[in-house]
Amino acid sequence: MSTLAWRVEYVSSLPSPTMLIEPSHSTRLHATLFAVAALGLVAFAARPGDRLTLRAMLRPGPTVGTARSAPIVAAAFAPAVETLLPPLWVPLLRGAVSEVAHLDNPTLQGADGRALDAFARRLAGLASATAPLRVLHFGDSIIADDRITGRLRRRLQREFGDGGLGLVFLRPTARSYHPAGVRFDARGWYPGSVVGPRWEDGCYGVGGTGFEAPGEGPTATLTFDRGRTFELRYLRDPLGGAVSLRLDDEPARTARVDGVIPALIAANDGPHRVTVRAAGGKVRLYGVVATRMGPGVTVDNLGTVSNSARALLHLDAAHWSAGLAAEDPALVIISLGTNEASHGAMSSVDREALYRDAGELYRRIRRALPQASCLVVGPPDAALVLSDGTIGARPALAGIVDVEARAARSEGCAFFDAMAWMGGRGAIQRWQRQGLADSDLTHLTDAGGARIGDAIADALLGARDEAFARGVR
Repeated sequence: MSTLAWRVEYVSSLPSPTMLIEPSHSTRLHATLFAVAALGLVAFAARPGDRLTLRAMLRPGPTVGTARSAPIVAAAFAPAVETLLPPLWVPLLRGAVSEVAHLDNPTLQGADGRALDAFARRLAGLASATAPLRVLHFGDSIIADDRITGRLRRRLQREFGDGGLGLVFLRPTARSYHPAGVRFDARGWYPGSVVGPRWEDGCYGVGGTGFEAPGEGPTATLTFDRGRTFELRYLRDPLGGAVSLRLDDEPARTARVDGVIPALIAANDGPHRVTVRAAGGKVRLYGVVATRMGPGVTVDNLGTVSNSARALLHLDAAHWSAGLAAEDPALVIISLGTNEASHGAMSSVDREALYRDAGELYRRIRRALPQASCLVVGPPDAALVLSDGTIGARPALAGIVDVEARAARSEGCAFFDAMAWMGGRGAIQRWQRQGLADSDLTHLTDAGGARIGDAIADALLGARDEAFARGVR
């Protein structure tokens, strides 16, 4: 194949094809130089885990966070930045790597097939809503890094409108907690969490993590790329102290934590900075809820590193129930099981204990939110690097998936089998070879997280369509 013919064939497959019409000596030279540069870009894009694919270089995505003074409406919401996946031809250029097997229709099961009807019903009334519809996503480190949740957020916001980021913790709970759309700068706060260190009262807020200040001084600044209304989440304490709140460069205002602290409301919808400072006395804060005006959706990242069903049960039941009811989500997603799988094989006693813990967790959610839906997402596939350098499967994973699915069905929650969608046992190695999973064979790359986020979004939208076809409104 001539250089010119190769270039025409290759470039025509890119987003903005450029065709050469007349071959000449200088044209062939330029084509050769272009081919060398293009192969370099392809090699760069093909590296495992690299976010900047060739497609992203040639066609940048839209920008998030453009300030707008008009309220958001369903037909005119701000575009969300998409996490671009590696082009389909990238795996083909990386040697003998088989395609990742997955299910065309992910496993989505529920009691009588109607477990997500409440979510569909809330979506049906979204156009006339005055506040965003909330989705709370609990999970472990695989959720905390926002790769799955971020993609799910963008997909649902593209479909139903951008309602904002929702609830974020006052500061990162771990280095891997970084929901897209907010930057943190916090000093002086003492954390308490369901995974430790724990507080005797079990009042960690709806997300399972809180931050205390014993007196004046500790400060946290959260810089959001979009939003208009910002509400502080805190423990109401009649013997507590006070906090100072400041929006952008406006004058700060002080409020005590023994009553209702009004939300900060900006004059326009766009990037804003919220500064919270302990102003004296003991205070316990949880985070800030950032939303936009009018209809839309939030998908709140409540992932916590090392989280598990048993850890979330350390939350005081009454306290957590009240917190869930106050957030009033239309859907709660629980993505756990990876940490349980790290302890080796499970005995029948272990499985029974997990079944009790998972069932109690789902039951608490259902009792606190009778008008919401519950979706349990099973853990993705994972593997172990053994001491001799060989790779072995995590023996507990299949049992954990089975236990979570049974507990979900018994409590009226839908169940999504992430491991089956990935391709079943051993799929994580194929995903890692194709840049979809990290070298630890447990966590996902941006591209891998985006694919599972897309699969969950597709399952939710499919369930919505099926519910509407049955007349759910």
